[in-house]
Amino acid sequence: MIRFRQYIQLAAVLFSIVIPVVVSAAQPSTTLPEQRSTPKWRAERHAEKVAQAKTGKAELVMIGDSITHYWEKQKTYTERFAPYKTLNLGFGGATTQTVLWRLQNGEIDGIAPKLVTLMIGTNNSGRDSAPDIALGIETIVAELRQRLPESKIVIFSVFPRSNPRTKGDFERVQAINKLLPAIADNQHVFHVDINQNFLDANGKIRPQLFGRDLLHLSSVGYDAWYQALQSILKEAGFKLSQVSPRAAAAPKKAQAAAPFNESKVRRVNPFQDPFANPIDDPALPRVLIIGDSISIGYTAGVRKLLSGKANVHRVKGNCRYSAFGVQHIDTWIGEGDWDVIHFNFGLWDWYGWSQEQKATPESYAANLDQIVTKLKATKAKLIFGVTTPPCVGPETKVKIIVTEARAKEFNDAALGVMKKHGVAINDLYAPIAGKRAQYQQGANNVHYNNAGKSLQAKQVAQAIEAALTQSTSSAPVIRLWPIERVGGEQNRLKEEYRDSRGKPQLCGVLDPYLTVFKAASDKPTPAVVYCPGGAYKILDPQPPLVKWLNAQGITVFMLKYTIPDNLDAAFNDIQRAMRLVRHQAKQWNIDPDNIGVIGNSAGGHLAARLTQNYLQQGYDSIDPADAVSCEPNFAVLQCAAYFQGRKMDKEFDAERFHMKTKVAPTFLTYAKDDKFSKGGMEYAKRLKAAGGSIELKLFETGGHGMSGCDWFTPAAQWLKAQNVVGVSQ
Repeated sequence: MIRFRQYIQLAAVLFSIVIPVVVSAAQPSTTLPEQRSTPKWRAERHAEKVAQAKTGKAELVMIGDSITHYWEKQKTYTERFAPYKTLNLGFGGATTQTVLWRLQNGEIDGIAPKLVTLMIGTNNSGRDSAPDIALGIETIVAELRQRLPESKIVIFSVFPRSNPRTKGDFERVQAINKLLPAIADNQHVFHVDINQNFLDANGKIRPQLFGRDLLHLSSVGYDAWYQALQSILKEAGFKLSQVSPRAAAAPKKAQAAAPFNESKVRRVNPFQDPFANPIDDPALPRVLIIGDSISIGYTAGVRKLLSGKANVHRVKGNCRYSAFGVQHIDTWIGEGDWDVIHFNFGLWDWYGWSQEQKATPESYAANLDQIVTKLKATKAKLIFGVTTPPCVGPETKVKIIVTEARAKEFNDAALGVMKKHGVAINDLYAPIAGKRAQYQQGANNVHYNNAGKSLQAKQVAQAIEAALTQSTSSAPVIRLWPIERVGGEQNRLKEEYRDSRGKPQLCGVLDPYLTVFKAASDKPTPAVVYCPGGAYKILDPQPPLVKWLNAQGITVFMLKYTIPDNLDAAFNDIQRAMRLVRHQAKQWNIDPDNIGVIGNSAGGHLAARLTQNYLQQGYDSIDPADAVSCEPNFAVLQCAAYFQGRKMDKEFDAERFHMKTKVAPTFLTYAKDDKFSKGGMEYAKRLKAAGGSIELKLFETGGHGMSGCDWFTPAAQWLKAQNVVGVSQ
């Protein structure tokens, strides 16, 4: 494992007494051990990890920086990794130097793991060159090979990053990653690049997989990493576990390490491999494609066309004929919460492939009826893809010709079923029928060339997008203001968007409104007016938060308030929104005495401002709704911004937050490394001193946005303690 350059370094060390200056120049700092024991938690964590190693039980060792360290903050961590006897040697802020020091000072002494994973270098990238960082990683690998000679080592490419505070992040880690394959010997040491899972079709970072800093991972990002780990763990000899955390802790018989074959590690690209289902962006709808090999051919194209618009999944394997679909439809649907399902059958039924009893139009229709009945139960929007044409000549496998007349019989039978159930139709037959020679692979082949696949992908993507537009527009909307106040009909519900890393970003709201997400209940429910964050410049709604609130039994009125940069107009919006919600309580089946506010970042600031200033007369009365109180009954504020002023230029903004009025019980939460937490802690201190009820929940790290922090659990407990939820009506 020692390379030529390291021989030079070793020689320089041997002659260091004679030529110390040469040594300093020849040996990069990235290869030199460095102890870092401050702040105090580093030394404590090191001691903890040394003690864990002494037990000798580690079978999986994960080495890295904060990205590896923060695995431990995930709610799923114990359940996922306890069965593998995992030793997590991730340390926030780690560099190649500090990893070397820890390896040489007890963290891997006394263990013989099956597998060691290593991802390091992102914290070196701002100060060291890519070749020097790669050399530091190679030095770590050499240390591991010496101390753990039987272990398999996987070097992960450094994950992509694009921190908005620095420039060139992405390019620097790419430069490092280009050098990593050369470190692998493909016998004991392997290089694995899963970064494609974190990029979109254009090679840009998928922001939903990262925190707001576009460096640390979100919980969805950790899901992506864990999914990619599965094949690696399997090849390393681990039995993939689906057991509960308690069962996982039970002792198991030792397993013999299987040979690790890096070539078997599947590096999937969802925009090339139809079966490489994406790691879901929770902000996007979920789409399922069910069908035969024709649908396999267009799936990746559909995924690419709907990138940033939908999470496009497809069933594993070929869905074959309709009777096969009846047998497997429950498995294909799974427990997924699907927004749209696009499905097709037909070719197998026409040709009789793999069927002992040949299908007829009648049996085909009966099977489709059963399938559609099951699909409708998902509440997804359904689209039936009319089966593509048969080939011109005798099909290669069964040597028979299916005429267009026979195809029409089956298609007509299918259309009758779809009409009965009200299923939308996507006619994939007609665009190809007169152009089979142009698009099919041959006179005896029902499959399509690239031009045919592209044509079908575009048509399917358009049908899905249209269905998604219909389903999302069905959520009830409450406009706040008379049309004259917002500039007339031309501005009705008008929004302005800008491009942000290839995705549309809401940057202007001319006609503020509420979108209603009702909680399922026969009895009146609690409700919240939800204010998304975005620095009063954009709005960035968080669908997972809406779903979580609905799951607590709370109806959500999501407020799209005036942006950009009009704080007083936004305050008028939230006052008006709260009054309208309370005034229309009976219509929405909510309790008028149990309506709160919730907000993130700037939205948290806006929500807090309402709790303090609900008596302020912000606008002239419009209708009877304005005679209703806009006082919230409770408030939940996540990483609320600007308690020290919009420009962060005040000790505390006492003008807006005067602490003189009765204030709703408040739950306030931050990560301590969020720059806005200081103002929030001062707000909590002053509110408590004024006699207000407030619970402040702080997390050590997570930044603004609280990446990796499970603040939902204490918030849910607080809501129950305040009798907001869990009270029989």
